[in-house]
Amino acid sequence: MDEQIIKEITQNYYRILDLDSSDDKEKVWMARRFSGNISGLTTLCYHMIDLIWRHPGTNGKTICEHSDVLQGTVSKVISRLIRVGLVTVQTGEKDRRDRYYSLTALGEELAQIHAAMHQLKDKKIEAILTQFNAAERDTIAAFVKKMLELEQSAL
Repeated sequence: MDEQIIKEITQNYYRILDLDSSDDKEKVWMARRFSGNISGLTTLCYHMIDLIWRHPGTNGKTICEHSDVLQGTVSKVISRLIRVGLVTVQTGEKDRRDRYYSLTALGEELAQIHAAMHQLKDKKIEAILTQFNAAERDTIAAFVKKMLELEQSAL
């Protein structure tokens, strides 16, 4: 194998991972369009907001199932979103231990901005992928899938 190209791919992969920070371009883009304060929100926070937006009145178990995130992590993220006024919680009528989550007006606004950002990003990704032929896109898809599996596995 060509060691130089492997090194370049590896370095660029780590650069992509490093881009997910509090001041990455996507978060800055959303912050400029949002009427509230989103400083300190993580990518996981945005994905929880999106999930609740698509499934209003959902509970923690459903969030775990749709996100592959542990219950303890979901609880911490949801608590943070409640504290900053993006999510509300209702207790179950039959069982007071049950918790159901919905977005506040600010949460709805942020969810819509987040969805718009993904639509723009998806169009840009699609434009890049059209520069490759079908066989190359198959290779790219296989590579990205393997990288996802790597990130989801324990070292």
